[in-house]
Amino acid sequence: MTVAREDPEFFPSGRIVLRSSEEARAQLSNLYGVLVLSALMFDGRDADSILELAANAVSSLGGFHIDATYRIVNGRLVDGRQPDRKLDSRMDSLVAANLGTDVHIELPDGQCRYAIALQAVGGAKGALVVRSEIAPPAEELFRLRALARQTAAAMHSADLLDKERALIEERQCVINRLSDTVSELRRQDRIHATLTAVSGSGAGVQGIADALRELTSLNVIVEDVFGNPRAWSGGVEPDPHRPIGG
Repeated sequence: MTVAREDPEFFPSGRIVLRSSEEARAQLSNLYGVLVLSALMFDGRDADSILELAANAVSSLGGFHIDATYRIVNGRLVDGRQPDRKLDSRMDSLVAANLGTDVHIELPDGQCRYAIALQAVGGAKGALVVRSEIAPPAEELFRLRALARQTAAAMHSADLLDKERALIEERQCVINRLSDTVSELRRQDRIHATLTAVSGSGAGVQGIADALRELTSLNVIVEDVFGNPRAWSGGVEPDPHRPIGG
């Protein structure tokens, strides 16, 4: 036989209970499962995936069934599986009124329901609502709370990573805009320098055509006011234009 003191959070009396070696091994095995699950939660997945992973694991920790999951998104409580659903049921109201704390939910069907808080260092992350046909033993509730703590910590970490990624993306967008601005300023400076050099070189109209050809990589024709070609750069010599106007 092994001796274990009950967790005062679940056993206010603080009395001593005796467990058989087989029960102790089973308890350790279940806690090990929670630790393995916790490692999966910190593998880089997002908060929604972490919450769903925890919900799917609830039934393995005792005689529980998952009834609902809730999550805090941008400071607002939403249904973890149907984010667009309007929260208007009695269960929704009870969870919203007790965020950050565990609460026993009583509904007309008489089954035992518990809203297990997902409380992290950064605040409440949501809640898991579990259902049991009979009042669960304290050991099962303890494992459930251990799962909830790990889930909240993993969701908090995922949210921080999302914020960091958003900041990195925003910073990269700013860098790209600045780079585009610098490139445009350099292009304008090159145009100005090229045309200024042509203007001072005495190269005349042909020099302007050659400079524009260099700047644009296009064929250039300079015409007089009557449409007659005066100079060209690139391509073949243009056909003579018929004079127009007076």
